[in-house]
Amino acid sequence: MKLVRMFNQIEEMPIKAFEEGVEWNWETFEEFINRIRKDLTINVAPLVGHSCLRLWVMGDACMHRAATGDENTAMRALLTQCLEAGAIGMSTSFVDIDETLQPVPSRYADQCELNALCEVLSTHNRILQLVHEFFDIDLTIARIDQLAEISLRYKITTTLSPLFVASDTMTLPPLFVASDEDNVSRVLDRLEEQTARGAKVWIQVQTRPIDLSFCFAVPSLLFIGLPSWYAIKRFGTRESIMPAFQDETQRQALVAEAQS
Repeated sequence: MKLVRMFNQIEEMPIKAFEEGVEWNWETFEEFINRIRKDLTINVAPLVGHSCLRLWVMGDACMHRAATGDENTAMRALLTQCLEAGAIGMSTSFVDIDETLQPVPSRYADQCELNALCEVLSTHNRILQLVHEFFDIDLTIARIDQLAEISLRYKITTTLSPLFVASDTMTLPPLFVASDEDNVSRVLDRLEEQTARGAKVWIQVQTRPIDLSFCFAVPSLLFIGLPSWYAIKRFGTRESIMPAFQDETQRQALVAEAQS
């Protein structure tokens, strides 16, 4: 299933966990809501995934191109159904990649498509959430401005995430680290400017440090910032990973890369 493989990449959720731990007894968003509502003991405010909308309406084409006018109409209708079923808004991403290291479907959407869906959000007074290019301060500022214009045009609340005020240099480019106060200040200053214009743009931060665990014997996204490690770890198996680490010459190269 495409969605399972995408989440295996994006959130590093093992495919085995999906296969053994998820009872796939829903198809529509309303069925999903009814499924998770049973015995729910925490507050949940579900969002509709933009990539899910594209995949449902466009099939495999969602991973290659922008939507046509008819496809936009179909996605609008589908989003409407989801919002009426209880979704608080739609989520989209400008950065994520799938299990083949290609952009996720939402990244192929053009502004016309995004506008069409935001019109639906406006009609239902729901929110737009996006994952921005958090590793680039200038792109982050640009996304804040983009969301501000969307908020003002469609009279909706928008939010983007994450803003890292501390980062693990093994997993994230060190742009929004705690010591880099200028970048964080630039983001907050721009948010204040757009808020003063009447835009509703909210930035999200993590309430706790990122907690990553891994095992050398199984695939892991943890080493995405280290090309040699990533080549071994991401799509390897125990049978291929362990011999690679047992090779003395390769181990020395890996240590050097990790320390550089």
